[in-house]
Amino acid sequence: MSFVLVKCIAFPNTIPINFASVLKNTSPSNLQLLTSARNEMSESLSGKYSDEQVTKQIEKYLPYLFGLQAAIKKGNVALNQPLIYQWSSFLTEGDHKYLHPQVAFEICMTLSAYSFALANTGVGKLRDLIKDREFNIAPAQQQSEQYLESAKQCLDLFRRATGVGMYVAELANTIDRTKGNLPIECTGDGMKIWAQICTAHEQLVLSFIAREKKASSNLIARILLGSSDLIHKASELIDKDLPTSGVAASGASGVNYNHFFPVLRNLLQIIEIHYKVISYKYFAMHIAETQTIKFGDAVAIIMEAAKMNDLCIEMNSKLRLSVEVSQALQLVGQDVTKLKNKYTEDNSNIYMVRVPELNEQVLEQPAIRSTPVPFQQPTPIFDEII
Repeated sequence: MSFVLVKCIAFPNTIPINFASVLKNTSPSNLQLLTSARNEMSESLSGKYSDEQVTKQIEKYLPYLFGLQAAIKKGNVALNQPLIYQWSSFLTEGDHKYLHPQVAFEICMTLSAYSFALANTGVGKLRDLIKDREFNIAPAQQQSEQYLESAKQCLDLFRRATGVGMYVAELANTIDRTKGNLPIECTGDGMKIWAQICTAHEQLVLSFIAREKKASSNLIARILLGSSDLIHKASELIDKDLPTSGVAASGASGVNYNHFFPVLRNLLQIIEIHYKVISYKYFAMHIAETQTIKFGDAVAIIMEAAKMNDLCIEMNSKLRLSVEVSQALQLVGQDVTKLKNKYTEDNSNIYMVRVPELNEQVLEQPAIRSTPVPFQQPTPIFDEII
């Protein structure tokens, strides 16, 4: 079984800042440490570093950044020259930069990159979990324990990524838009979409844990259906909120919003159906295993799953999203077709019951068990600059 996953395309980038030259101070050591931590973070976003390294550099910078915020709030900052934070977006084309004087902008952009790094690391670990079970169907007890430990680490990454995304979504609403255009990473609506995607991946990991612990097919199906529902909500946010949020309509030069959001929406629509297909497979298995008197419903459900997967393949053939997406859809299609053929044959030879029209009332409600880890501001390393 394979799954289509969402990974952030790229990190936003920022140029170095020499705080010692911008801020008047009598504590140069603090500013030197602040400058060093920020510029190391900036370098880590260049694309030359692993997601884990990006995470570590941002975590190193955050206590200094919140120290700067505390100093600004206390009025302990005097400027030699205007302090302007300059960032690109992962949607930026060419040399376009976003300039803004508020430290909240700097915090939002830094935390957006942090959330991306956490989730990207989670996607990498999730891919490993998928591969591990593709090649190791009947693991030994020790291997199963190692698998569950890896899954829990993956779960924690997505929960933290969600919590950070939700924090940014709230903080972004406090930024003064009249002082500069904002990239997608610095908008409440944009980060709400991202948080929904992270939560859907968390649900996906929960389904893996449930399967490893030999939970019922019904529970696995409900968790996967919950993941599909969360992706649907993310897609709805694109249609509902972004056109009126000022993001898509901001007219920021160098950013092709009109291309990006339709592509993202189409990808999410495919993933929503894709997860639903796998969920239906488990619902069909549950009925076939526990309610043979309703075997016709199991056949109807798996037949619907096959139709939905064909729709995904057709949509992807038009969009040509990626080879990875195509392969995942093909693998799931093969799995579903195999089960459909088996159930159809079993019904013809053994059960001989009428296959009804799909009745979605025989399906259980989705189980959404999201528990994001709220982002906690780190203790500022300092709050006095002058």
